[in-house]
Amino acid sequence: MTAKPLAIASRYGELGYAVFPCHSILDEKCTCGKKACKSPGKHPLTVNGVKDATVDPGQITKWWTEHPTANIAIATGKISGITVLDVDLKSRGLESLEAIQSKYGKFPDTPLVLTGGGGFHYYFRYVNLPNKANAFKEYPGLDIRSNGGYVIAPYSNHISGRAYEWEAESTLTKVPLASFPEALLGLFREQSELKEEEDTPGVDVEAVFEGIPKGQRDQEIFRYACRLRAQDRDRNEAEVLILAAADRCSPPFPHKEAAEKLASAWKYPPSPDLVAELTEDTIAPLITQDERTVTIEWTAKQVRAVAKTLKEHSDGRITGQLTLTSTLGGKSRPLRSALFNFAALRSRTSLVKDLQSKMPGLNWDTMVEYLCAIVTEHVQGGAQVEIVTPEDDVKPNEYMLWPFLVKDHPIIIFGQEGTGKSYLALFLANIALSNSPVAKKLGLRVDSVPQHLLYLDWEGTVDVLRERTAKLAAGMMLENVPIMYRPCGRSLFSDIDAIKAVLPHKPDLVIIDSLILACGGDAVDARSVGEFFMALHSFGCTSLLIGHSPKHTAGTSASSVFGSSVFQFLARSIWEIRTDQEEHGDVIKVGLVHKKINYGPRERPVGFDITFKDDMTLITPGDLSSMPSVDSARPLSFRVLSYLREQGKSTTRDIAEALDAPQNHVRSNLSRLVKRDKVIKMDNKHWAALVTEDDPW
Repeated sequence: MTAKPLAIASRYGELGYAVFPCHSILDEKCTCGKKACKSPGKHPLTVNGVKDATVDPGQITKWWTEHPTANIAIATGKISGITVLDVDLKSRGLESLEAIQSKYGKFPDTPLVLTGGGGFHYYFRYVNLPNKANAFKEYPGLDIRSNGGYVIAPYSNHISGRAYEWEAESTLTKVPLASFPEALLGLFREQSELKEEEDTPGVDVEAVFEGIPKGQRDQEIFRYACRLRAQDRDRNEAEVLILAAADRCSPPFPHKEAAEKLASAWKYPPSPDLVAELTEDTIAPLITQDERTVTIEWTAKQVRAVAKTLKEHSDGRITGQLTLTSTLGGKSRPLRSALFNFAALRSRTSLVKDLQSKMPGLNWDTMVEYLCAIVTEHVQGGAQVEIVTPEDDVKPNEYMLWPFLVKDHPIIIFGQEGTGKSYLALFLANIALSNSPVAKKLGLRVDSVPQHLLYLDWEGTVDVLRERTAKLAAGMMLENVPIMYRPCGRSLFSDIDAIKAVLPHKPDLVIIDSLILACGGDAVDARSVGEFFMALHSFGCTSLLIGHSPKHTAGTSASSVFGSSVFQFLARSIWEIRTDQEEHGDVIKVGLVHKKINYGPRERPVGFDITFKDDMTLITPGDLSSMPSVDSARPLSFRVLSYLREQGKSTTRDIAEALDAPQNHVRSNLSRLVKRDKVIKMDNKHWAALVTEDDPW
């Protein structure tokens, strides 16, 4: 390994990937005990194999202290949230991979491992699939590593002398996990619908059970017993096959326990659905989950359930849009589509009754209960607990574009109508996307260049965006960077699943234009705003939100984003746009005033002049001293202090008259400035400033 195995294993554990140690080729004797081991470097060093996999740092440290050169295995499936496609070159896996991608298209970007044997491990988001070698009959050399399985992780050693390693920058921390390809799921479902008789009468027990390690033997033997019972095999014949399979495991599975597995399977009557009901075999339900959507497919029963826009309410209800369809006869037929309460017994009973009348013969009670249990677990699962200590490294606040775009956080810019909000948002995004040298001339700094911008538009059209983008590019000499644009009509909370379904790339930056309509037109309702931020958070990236000013506070220091105070609470940084437009109308003088930030002090106001021409839009640094609108946006305490610095000394009445502010407000702010050692009272009437340097506010 290129680094200490303990450090690498611990890092995988920190990222939420359950690990356990495997035999290393650096050790002379393999733990399997065979003289000529066929899988060196892949046998578990723990008692129960993959079942012992953990993210516990104490256990990981203990294992790799005892076995400092051990290879690292990552448990696949639900425990780590991954399903891996294993491409084995020795079994024509590369030919199969090329054939699939030629027919169905390239796989999406996802973490990719180059194995020591020359193959590949494609890491995808977890989908409920079995751990299966040669998972696709027409495409040999492609294995699925999921529930109950594991893969050897970078940077473990291989018998070839090479190490497992991540492909280029394709690591778990740099490339997000993609969804398991629909083409592969489709191929797998087609095979799952084949009769079991085609799968098992000619089973080569030696090939199927060769080398199955501890941790998987119990599960695989029971699955095999269920298959035999489902085919109504002779009991004596089944016992011979089960014991032969047990002997082929590594180490061999005890005959007594194998016989108990057979007896358990024989308690049930033979049925084509027996394997699905008792195990997670190929005809078990396929489950895919993505933020607020859960899809369950009973392939053997040809039923598909999709639960989307899921939401847990304060009264305990879990609601969402439920769509059930049947594919019997090769045709998709709707069974039910309606808003459904997954937590209500009455709703479940009513649904079962309706489904039994439309499609009798299925165990709808069990299927609906299973659906509701999976949805409830998905909604209520929550995040893992993370231990925080004073000794932890503190990650500094990062910017995409300083001082406006705080990386991976929501930022609001707001102002009155005609202040150039949409233009400025598009301008800031394009400066970051193109990493333009113009940024430095404008006093900006690009710290992290986004790759993909998503513009969600509730107010304009794609033609308006094209025109603005073209004129900005011409005036500012910006690179021609493509933008993902989508017009919107529903609230973001209601539309988020449909939006994600059509995105060609995961966005790094999202622009919301504008907040009122993105909240469904009810921006003053705290619940609607909360739902908006829930949906926005699911993008997992930086966002720039365009808001409006309420008329009653417009032009004052008390101005804020129109709508619920939740906007103020949940936005990480807020900037207000103030403008002074020149008489000839083709120039807008813009001042951006920093109203709030969660991390650190507020920044000084920033000024721009926006010049509109027939063929271009030019943005240049602006002079804030000539903008009364920006000065009025400053807090009264700042304006009082600035006035005293200019005048030398003054009375409360003179200050109030000059600033057009009530005397009692001036007095209270003077008292605060005294406590901050900014001003002093010279005598009974006059005040003076104590400092001369400018203060950020």
